[in-house]
Amino acid sequence: MLKLTRLKAKIQEKIFLNPGVRRVLNGAYRAVFQQEGRSARKYRNQYSTKLIVGFPLSHLYFMEHIRDLIDSLAGNEKIHPMLFSTTKSIPLTKHKKNEIFKFFSSRYGIDYNKNLFAYPWLKTSDIKLLFVLSLSTYGCELDCPKVMYTHGMAGLNFSKDLKHVRDLSEYDAVFLNGPLHKRALLTAQKTHGGRLPEMYEIGYLRGDRLM
Repeated sequence: MLKLTRLKAKIQEKIFLNPGVRRVLNGAYRAVFQQEGRSARKYRNQYSTKLIVGFPLSHLYFMEHIRDLIDSLAGNEKIHPMLFSTTKSIPLTKHKKNEIFKFFSSRYGIDYNKNLFAYPWLKTSDIKLLFVLSLSTYGCELDCPKVMYTHGMAGLNFSKDLKHVRDLSEYDAVFLNGPLHKRALLTAQKTHGGRLPEMYEIGYLRGDRLM
């Protein structure tokens, strides 16, 4: 049973991190849920004079890590944040995901299809920079620069598996919490290879405001 569970997890990971699979699924989603696309374009057009930074929020707690950054950019004259999350409209997962979006709405005033949009609409939103907090293929259709911010405080901060250090080659920069995190990446690279992007120690956004 344990072996079957591990095999299932590995298959799911392979699918999740496969850009080809993601492109096919995104294209199908956009074709079916065109009303969502119109809402995303309407939102984007409100900020047509600004550079849009895309923030995928694949987990609820991610918002707490970047809340101050989002609030700061929302008041910027030249830059505006645009938030993306998991899809809501697919019937098989709609009930479970409704709880996620109820939390976003009640806690942050963020509402699906109003100021939070499904990942497939990243491609059509003229994103100039993608700011991600975990490994994924959500931005595989974008040609803009991509930044990884290491949201955690242990391990590689974006993954529990050291081999995922190789996936950082897909990003243009990685923002670190501090020197120990940089050392962790360099150590993992020695074992698993891959190209590390430019690394910048910016601190821990979620906790630094408490210092």
